Amino acid sequence: FTHSDRAIIIYNTDQPDRLAKNVARLERGGHAVEVVYTSRALRHRHGGNGHVLESPIDVARFRPWRLVRPVRPFTVGRLSRDIRSKHHEDDPALWRALAGRGYRVRLMGATCLAEELAGVQNVELLRAGAEDPAAFLRSLDCFVYRTSARWFEAYGRVIIEAMATGLPIVAGRDGGYTDHLRHGINARLVADTHDAIDSVERLASEPMEATRLGMAA
Repeated sequence: FTHSDRAIIIYNTDQPDRLAKNVARLERGGHAVEVVYTSRALRHRHGGNGHVLESPIDVARFRPWRLVRPVRPFTVGRLSRDIRSKHHEDDPALWRALAGRGYRVRLMGATCLAEELAGVQNVELLRAGAEDPAAFLRSLDCFVYRTSARWFEAYGRVIIEAMATGLPIVAGRDGGYTDHLRHGINARLVADTHDAIDSVERLASEPMEATRLGMAA
């Protein structure tokens, strides 16, 4: 009910019902509403035509800090909010398979998987925010990310942060982050768990390829 010059909704989560409700509420107040999207993929999914305003990333904070991988077990992982929808339904099977092959798995924002991964060796589950995200990413050799099939990742800034860190990316094919990913050029986009396992194993066995993808990212 204020007399503002402009009414802008920043649409950064795929919840069309909530967007429609808020647009209607503002229009009842006499406003012509502008919708700004967090990614081109989300705008396309919604069928909108507003501007795209991507979440800004401090690339200096996440810049690469090494060119040679430290001597340690090949470490894969990811970070996110600690809710189940941020993790694919088949992710526990993925992490068990990778851990069983001798890779180290570090997951921040994944205590929601504690029951599904109970007793699995080589898997470390951390609460969201347990470590500085830049420091956490530098503890990895490969960033693997996908969300629930029921959750469309509107942007996925954690992937952009991992790219800025110079990590090779293995990611699901759906999400706003795909605006910036090119399969085989700066990332590997995977269709399923078997594809993800194969991609990680290739990067672990071919360090030059892992470095190439990370630097391209």
